[in-house]
Amino acid sequence: MNPKPAEILEDLAGHGDITSLEKALKSLSWKDGVDDYLEAALLSTQTPAGKTELIRLQWSEIVQGHGPPEPNGIDWLIRIGGSAEWKVVKFPFLKGDDVRGVWSLEKDARSALLLSARHGFYLTRDGGLSWEVANFGETGFTSGTKVKPIIVNDASSTFALIDRGTTENDGENPLFRLQHRNWLQRWSAGLTELFGSSRYREEGSAGERQGVPRSVD
Repeated sequence: MNPKPAEILEDLAGHGDITSLEKALKSLSWKDGVDDYLEAALLSTQTPAGKTELIRLQWSEIVQGHGPPEPNGIDWLIRIGGSAEWKVVKFPFLKGDDVRGVWSLEKDARSALLLSARHGFYLTRDGGLSWEVANFGETGFTSGTKVKPIIVNDASSTFALIDRGTTENDGENPLFRLQHRNWLQRWSAGLTELFGSSRYREEGSAGERQGVPRSVD
């Protein structure tokens, strides 16, 4: 994506409400020094609740004679599925981490699930104003590059697959249902419930998870 406000607007014509996008871009502090460099990227995800789009504006400063550009801040703009409105969003919890994607959970444009590369899941229920950790004690989600969210219908049918590899030696690919329960039933997940098939054998303790065949992406 082009790294200038006017060019970003042109590139994203047809992506939500262009007026709110222009307003959000104008609210940012744009650096225009000769040593400033901006890299813009668009992350897009689709769920039954709609398409969610996230713009990452990565600022860097070019220090002459001192190697590659040095990071100098990130701005984020988002529109959550169910709404065409763009707005600036803050992710203070990232602290150098990166976002793998944001998935809309409901058509109210308020509930969404964010997956980071090294800290796992975060959940918002107020359209991105605040976020809370949503790993529910599962440390495997902190390897976000290996996690694949699966939203079947809405927040009540949200699953996460940990893709550990392609061989038997890599261990099972567990599938979890993202649902907060008591400490004995922290997670309830499985291919039987997700796909309605009896050919998958339940594994793990107390029905918390199931192994996934290697052929399943």
